[in-house]
Amino acid sequence: MEILNHSRTNFIAKIEGRIPLIKINFMEAEFDLLLVSLPKNSFNKLIAFNEPKIEKVDEAIATYILERIGGIEAKNNGQLWPLSGYRANLRLYESTVNSRKTFTMLLQTIKFWTKNHYIYGSKFGFLNGSAIAILTCKIILDFPANSVPFLLKKFFDIYSKWEWPKPVEIVELANKKYNEIRLVLDWFGTKEVYHRHLNQFHVDLYPWLLEHSKLQWVVLNPGFPTQNTTFNVNKSTAEILKLEFLEGKLII
Repeated sequence: MEILNHSRTNFIAKIEGRIPLIKINFMEAEFDLLLVSLPKNSFNKLIAFNEPKIEKVDEAIATYILERIGGIEAKNNGQLWPLSGYRANLRLYESTVNSRKTFTMLLQTIKFWTKNHYIYGSKFGFLNGSAIAILTCKIILDFPANSVPFLLKKFFDIYSKWEWPKPVEIVELANKKYNEIRLVLDWFGTKEVYHRHLNQFHVDLYPWLLEHSKLQWVVLNPGFPTQNTTFNVNKSTAEILKLEFLEGKLII
């Protein structure tokens, strides 16, 4: 990527996490890039990157699951989540094809607001770029052909009184061809609760973290498999998010 060596690139850093990112400051603007690391040409064989299609991406991911990481029961699936994130981004891109300018303006406004109110950053238990994009996209799909101020008001109206952890998701017709994979790897509430209890908060060792380990926010990405982009939100940060969204509703 030419941007990495550009003279106006001020900062580059890899952000470790369940889904690794590359954070870039280019011409005083910050970007979070999804980091997908694969063997050379392994993905290009199935996807034409100049015009990627959901069907081809799904085929590539299914092939990766079944052939490269040893099947749907394999534990070594660290690169699967970035691939799923790539697929989710493509789905959001397709969903907003008729409202791209509105989506971009609304997304930038909300992202700026979250950063200005210190509720941006999944590693701190708050919202990340993926979650904000999904929340924004859903508002645009539910209220098409409207102005940014109208959509911004709807954003705060709806999410300030959302019954969390009821999932927010971009509904789509799943390809039945991959039902077996989805049944095992797609997001399910019971799976996340189990993971939060034992692996994320280690409630068996720290029982006082039980309240934090309970499911708080669910913002599902339209990936393959689906994922909860707000899995790091805990009881404390969920309360902060609620207060900030209520404040946002009053201001707009």
